[in-house]
Amino acid sequence: MSISASGDQRSRLERALARAPLFGSLDHATRATLERAFTFRALQGGAALFRPGAASDAIYLVAAVASASFATTARKMSRS
Repeated sequence: MSISASGDQRSRLERALARAPLFGSLDHATRATLERAFTFRALQGGAALFRPGAASDAIYLVAAVASASFATTARKMSRS
């Protein structure tokens, strides 16, 4: 479910992006633009954020996890 972000959540996001290697080198204005594009979601226990093999249409920044499980799939690689 998408939720409206509180001021505290936005502050934590700002700090997390500034520390992240991928986003930390961006200037403040660019990070602020990126922050406004984020949608906050809360998931119920057992709900999947995404499924293995699903097409990617977003980037996810996980802020907090009480517990998590991961499913992996083996892919057979062939050489041509």
